[in-house]
Amino acid sequence: MRLNPFLTALLVLAVLAVAATGLRAAELPPQLSITPEAQADAFLKGLSGRLALTPQELTAMRPILVEQAGKRQALVRAHMGSGPGMSGALALRQEMRKLGQETDSRLAALLPPDKLAVVRAYQKERREEIRAKVTEARKTRAGG
Repeated sequence: MRLNPFLTALLVLAVLAVAATGLRAAELPPQLSITPEAQADAFLKGLSGRLALTPQELTAMRPILVEQAGKRQALVRAHMGSGPGMSGALALRQEMRKLGQETDSRLAALLPPDKLAVVRAYQKERREEIRAKVTEARKTRAGG
């Protein structure tokens, strides 16, 4: 089973969208303007509706999620600045997966398996929502 962490799809799709539309690095997608802290807080808020985390778990998870979001944004910005094209997008995807696996390992050390399963299910749900939004945005841009 592949471990896909929080926001992997969002940032990878943002890079692919940027590469496909030929945006310059100065024209950042809106996802990159959201602070890592705000991203982590939004994730934890959404997760709280599905899972009861202890204050200790929340306190331990937040810095991991903030760090992950910051690293993801830095990776995307670095790849955008170099005009990645398809090979750059694939390299970014690989780097994002590696970062996600590291983050997942850190979360697995904090949470019992039943709670980690809920976190992963929530991550999957968020990725699917993001994919749907990106698909809709592409259709709108294409005029269809």
